[in-house]
Amino acid sequence: MSIRLACVGNLTTDNIVSCDGTRISGLPGGGSLYAAIGASFWMDDVGVVSRIGHRYDTNALKRFEAYGIDFSGVTCHQDLVGIIDDLVYLDEKGDKKRIDFVEGSSEHWQMTPTPDELPADYRGSCLGYHLVSCSRKENGDWLNSLPADAVVSVDPFIAADELSARMEQMKRVNCFLPSEKELGELFQIPQPQNPLEYIPYLDRLVTDAVQVFCVKMGDRGVFTYCPKEGKAWQLPPCPSKVVNITGCGDSFCGGFMAGYIKDRDPFLSTVRGIVSSSFVIEHLLSIELSQVSRREVQTRLHAYLQLVDPKKNQVL
Repeated sequence: MSIRLACVGNLTTDNIVSCDGTRISGLPGGGSLYAAIGASFWMDDVGVVSRIGHRYDTNALKRFEAYGIDFSGVTCHQDLVGIIDDLVYLDEKGDKKRIDFVEGSSEHWQMTPTPDELPADYRGSCLGYHLVSCSRKENGDWLNSLPADAVVSVDPFIAADELSARMEQMKRVNCFLPSEKELGELFQIPQPQNPLEYIPYLDRLVTDAVQVFCVKMGDRGVFTYCPKEGKAWQLPPCPSKVVNITGCGDSFCGGFMAGYIKDRDPFLSTVRGIVSSSFVIEHLLSIELSQVSRREVQTRLHAYLQLVDPKKNQVL
């Protein structure tokens, strides 16, 4: 298989407890999976690069293979349990009230792949790479190893002391896709704010490589800023019923990258990401997303495009 987009990061086993006490255990999750799902709504040949432990249910991933997601970049480490990630207590709005890491679970850094685990055929065919919530060091290792002609996006994991290091890494990042909270933590600024007030901070991250910033703002939608063009848009969420927000941001990133490596259109790429996340947010279980058809995705895309417009939603 010729992989065109690789999603690099963690795979987890999620245990969900809803607000009524219902518990569902052993669900496949993790940022790299949700990003790949978000991309697979729009394109074939999406690959996941990650690690799993000996307790991971690999059969659960087979449902996604038929949707064009390749898992040959996933390596099993028999000496590790894997990330049995969380007990996610969902409130009536689908928000995560708390996360309790399961005792005995592997650490995230143990289950984050290194560049030498990237399959050789991925390196030869990938048009883009999405790095999912990797630490500063892990991001640096990957960014230094990726082909120079590939489009690279980063959904950052932020620590308070990382601004200078992140700025150095931006020399290889084309699309920076933080949440509003992560942007606030990076620059130590309060949020939420009017998105236009974030531009001076985003400008501090601009390098020759940077093409697009997308700030994910939850129920306020997405703020997309293209510094070289001097353009920005604020797009609302796609109308949908909120059941579970887990994976919403990651699926946006995957949908965005699926569009961006195709046509380099930041507005339409943002639209694709928003539509991807609208499907994820409607489902309690990740495995349910394997039932979403491309026809459903296209129908929702056309409906959403009736609500937004590149000129109407342009704020800069």
